[in-house]
Amino acid sequence: MVQKAVACLLRGGSDEVELLVFTHPNGTMQIPKGTVDPGELPRNAVLRELQEESGVEDAEINSAVCRLQRVLPRGPQGMGPLEDQLWHVFSLHSESPMPDSWSHTATGSAEEEGLVFSLEWIPLSEADRLLDPLFQPVVEALLSST
Repeated sequence: MVQKAVACLLRGGSDEVELLVFTHPNGTMQIPKGTVDPGELPRNAVLRELQEESGVEDAEINSAVCRLQRVLPRGPQGMGPLEDQLWHVFSLHSESPMPDSWSHTATGSAEEEGLVFSLEWIPLSEADRLLDPLFQPVVEALLSST
């Protein structure tokens, strides 16, 4: 089973919580997520993946939201054979002020190295409508935990 870490960076308060997302060059809106390296703890992987995909370096974990078992196609654009995945979903925050939107050149994985991601904040209440359907279970878990 392949382990993945999902970084749900949140900002805002009781009136409006926002989620950091990025638009992939393939046109889908996603949450930072990536593979947990062998021997790496999921809580360390989530911070690394957030930095590689967004450039955010000072995030802190609020909580482990849930674990989701998924069977999904592997590889770029999900075109490969199916694989069993265990998603470790974390809620995070940062004390540093961040812009409403920015671009970041991804590092880390061979599939994403050098891709430019457009990052922005979206209302958590609208995330299920805006994000790639792949992330629907993540949004449901976040909504039930906030």
